[in-house]
Amino acid sequence: MAIFPRERSGTDNNARRSEGGKSRWRLYLVAIMAATILSMLLIACGGGDKEDKEDEVYTIGVLSSFTGPCGPYGQPNANGAKLAAQEINAEGGLLGRIPIHIIEEDTESNPDVAIQKVRRLFDQQDADAVFGVECSFLRDAIMPDVEQRNKLMLYAINYEGERYSDNAFFFGMVPAQEHHPALYDFLLERSSGNRWAMIGSDYIAFHMIDLYLREVSLPEKGIELVIDEFAPLEQTDFSSLISRIQKEDPDHILNNMIGPACIAFQQQLANAGITPLRAGEEPGTPGRVTVSGHCFITLTAEAIGEAAEGVYRSINWNETLDTPAARKFTADYKAAFPNDFMLYASWDGYVAIKALAAAAEKAGSVDIEDLKTAMVGVEFESPTGPVRIREDHHTDMPLHLMQVQNGEFVVIDSFGQIKVGYDQREPVYSKQFQK
Repeated sequence: MAIFPRERSGTDNNARRSEGGKSRWRLYLVAIMAATILSMLLIACGGGDKEDKEDEVYTIGVLSSFTGPCGPYGQPNANGAKLAAQEINAEGGLLGRIPIHIIEEDTESNPDVAIQKVRRLFDQQDADAVFGVECSFLRDAIMPDVEQRNKLMLYAINYEGERYSDNAFFFGMVPAQEHHPALYDFLLERSSGNRWAMIGSDYIAFHMIDLYLREVSLPEKGIELVIDEFAPLEQTDFSSLISRIQKEDPDHILNNMIGPACIAFQQQLANAGITPLRAGEEPGTPGRVTVSGHCFITLTAEAIGEAAEGVYRSINWNETLDTPAARKFTADYKAAFPNDFMLYASWDGYVAIKALAAAAEKAGSVDIEDLKTAMVGVEFESPTGPVRIREDHHTDMPLHLMQVQNGEFVVIDSFGQIKVGYDQREPVYSKQFQK
């Protein structure tokens, strides 16, 4: 069907064509002006699709070390966060209506790469929050960008403590939690005496732990350090250190090394005839000594082999925890990520995203300022017990005592919720370390 009348030949037709063209242009311009005015009115009134669209998704950049030296922690940490996001989205999302969108980026365990990736997440991919970075030097590298852009950071791994930012919340253990008094009561009871050796990796977290133990935990319990030494991260020959241990004959060895150094030391110690006191053995058994420390997680215990039998670790989660909630968490994780292993970092990541959802529910909003305010005081049940977010943005959490028995970590005691111990906004030990 023709919109305009059929044109006739002749001068009159040309005049009509000219007048018709002007009419069409006038209609076209009127339509454009009307649309522009309507758009301006919608913006002025705060209406339209833009605001609704912004509320449709909450984007979290999972900035993890999938490769590089921090890599063993990256994937299980990220998986815990993703599992929580999947559960929240299955119920409609944050506030029951805002789905969480995950964007994964690999830091490659490199601070320069981490900075590039976090800027891309915020500036190009419009992320609302960033989760991850499992090593302290990566966290410190990206914090200026988090703060400058006023975004939320969820840091979910155990670390040296005493860091604070208005924009950051911490869901991993700090030294005052991992080395709490009840743990040392137990270790002293199992050890043959109070003369201890402490070996740590030459890394900021372990210097901070060393300071805390020397100034708080050990003096309170009357423990004497006969060896207090740091080993380079790359060291794998411990013959000299083991000779000193043989000479000093400590009653307990606190192994706070990580990675290949941890494995090499424990194996060489066993080759020298010094092995952990095992379950059922009496303190003072020849050739045996109680052993505990950060060194021991499922992966390292498996790599160490027989020489890890009997070691202890106080930790917030292990897949051998035998409660209905813990078993469900483990089963759900393995169903979601059948080809990936679990670590305590998986629990950390899961709890971080659940805390975000609880804060959104408490605030009735996903606005950054509302979330920062609401996160403080959030309490909920984790897969292993109650957690609470404190004013210093750290997390009181349940801890459990594990021992390697017959090749796997077994829960031998649960300590309940362990508080952070002191305000992490106060640079008590980091200040001394910086001196």
